[in-house]
Amino acid sequence: MLEAAASAAAVELYKDGRKLVSHIGRKNDYANDLESNYNRLIKETDMLYARRDDIVAEANKHKTKEVNKKCEYWISRVMKIEEEVRELEAKYKKENRKGKKILGSNSHSKLSRSMAKKCEELHNLWLEGKFETGVLVEKLPEAVRIMHAPKTEDKPSLHWAIKEILDLLRDRNIRRIGLWGMPGIGKTTIMKSLNDNKDIAKMFDIVICVKVSKNWSIKMLQDAITQRLKLNVEGVTNPDEIAWRISKELECKRYLLLLDEVWDILDLLVIGIPDNEKDSKVVLATRYRDICFDMETDEQIKLKCLSEADAYKMFKEKVGRNITLPGIEPIARLVASECAGLPLLIDRVARAFRKKDNFELWSDGLRSLRRWPSIEVQGMDELIEFLKFCYEDLDCEDRKFCFLYSALYPEDFEIYIDYLLECWRAEGFIHDANKFRVAREKGHTILHDLINVSLLERSDRTNYVRMNKVLRNMALQISSESNNFKVLVRTPQEQRQPPMR
Repeated sequence: MLEAAASAAAVELYKDGRKLVSHIGRKNDYANDLESNYNRLIKETDMLYARRDDIVAEANKHKTKEVNKKCEYWISRVMKIEEEVRELEAKYKKENRKGKKILGSNSHSKLSRSMAKKCEELHNLWLEGKFETGVLVEKLPEAVRIMHAPKTEDKPSLHWAIKEILDLLRDRNIRRIGLWGMPGIGKTTIMKSLNDNKDIAKMFDIVICVKVSKNWSIKMLQDAITQRLKLNVEGVTNPDEIAWRISKELECKRYLLLLDEVWDILDLLVIGIPDNEKDSKVVLATRYRDICFDMETDEQIKLKCLSEADAYKMFKEKVGRNITLPGIEPIARLVASECAGLPLLIDRVARAFRKKDNFELWSDGLRSLRRWPSIEVQGMDELIEFLKFCYEDLDCEDRKFCFLYSALYPEDFEIYIDYLLECWRAEGFIHDANKFRVAREKGHTILHDLINVSLLERSDRTNYVRMNKVLRNMALQISSESNNFKVLVRTPQEQRQPPMR
């Protein structure tokens, strides 16, 4: 019995010994592999980070897109493991500074084992980063798309209107607000200021600002709204279906819809704008008071012209230091008064007078501004007569013809610059330029001059320009009265009579 027990004990002791030897061997192996495991860690880390950086770089190239939720979670895991890797690297450098070379060192073995395990995690995470489907999705529409509105604090009539509208927007009983007044009086500035207002951003889930224009259509308005909401309606042509999709998107949102330059009655339900129970609001700007009533606005605000003092203050700030020249102030006050308190006109005229640096030029400029006979019609015609001064200030006939020609494009049309220059050249407006390159360079010079005096403005699209609708009407009136500028234009098929202007 004793011999059997001793034999069994010996067997167990042998097994334990083998396990101990095996364990020590593995420890020695881990300790010996410390450097190779560190190098492997760095390699796996570099591969993982490279994949992560490629995905982030691709996302950054698309300003309207972002990574999906699955990829976003994967990136967060990469960031977490990045911290863990940094800790292992720090421990490795610390061990190297100690200079331990003892075979089977416990700290070496433990660190090497941790690195080997982390390498597996890194590799698995790298494999997970091989997404089978695309990782980019369209960004959700931002609550506010900033329009960088001009300051209104120094223009009491505009600032008053903004404060009035803000108070009405806080009233739960008010759903629709109408803003009306003559052209050039500052309605668009107010609408942009409302869009950018920080208090409004806190009041609504989303602010949608749409420019309607005279040649509006249901399709144009629906296109603008679906783009703002980032709704995918590709292939959908039925306006009722698009309206339903817009309505479903907005029914659970507290929205503010800003409609600028409304020329006619709009049926918002047909477009897809629902009357939801989320205290959503609509503000519309128009030159016609009747539009406000026809669209059932709860409150109507008439925008008044700037006072004489405010108009001169704005004109003075726009002109700059030349207004302080000897003898200029009395003329400057007369020039400002000719602008009839219209911010748009003040801005355009002030830009022209910024270039005048002596009394004679200012006096001649005032005579030019008064040259056009005033007409007793409030509205667009009055503004057009004053805006003709900006046209008269052009220094040669070529530029005037190029400006008038640019008005032949439809209102709010974005004009492709290369095509416009070719048309100017074909019409013979660009002289002394037989070679294409020379004509192109001269054309760009003329275009630059027209943009500088705000008779044309650059579009948001690269290599496109557009003409402000007020300036376009002015140009068409000038063309109709001129004997020197006559062109033939292909009109829409349904138009049978020549336009009035």
